[in-house]
Amino acid sequence: MGKIMDMDISELKRKLAWAVERGCRIVRDEIVYKHLSGPKMPRGVGDEWEATLQPQSGYLRGAIKTKTSETATGVVGEIYVANVEYALIHETGGTKLMPGRGMVKIPRRPYMKPSLIVKADEAVRLIDRSIKEAFR
Repeated sequence: MGKIMDMDISELKRKLAWAVERGCRIVRDEIVYKHLSGPKMPRGVGDEWEATLQPQSGYLRGAIKTKTSETATGVVGEIYVANVEYALIHETGGTKLMPGRGMVKIPRRPYMKPSLIVKADEAVRLIDRSIKEAFR
């Protein structure tokens, strides 16, 4: 029989989970190294898709996590921010009450969405290639 028939379902899911985790890390690395590292883009220069948040504590950068879970029917990969209250407002923009400063407008400086758009094809190709290799 073919290789797929010789492989039990748990082994197949393990290989798929490994591939999905690698795909998620491609996107996470784009977030961390392009948008959350390096000097802040000056006001009025470039566009929000190229923006870099100026690292201060590095807490947001360190909070970008990946998680892969096996389900009854497959594998799910997630890229998320763990416990950083200001993460969403940087992604979407808005106003925030700041102690001693009142309401402050926070410009939209997305870091997750542009990274996903730029790296999605690469991540999918890696997952596809890994699946094909599992059946050779």
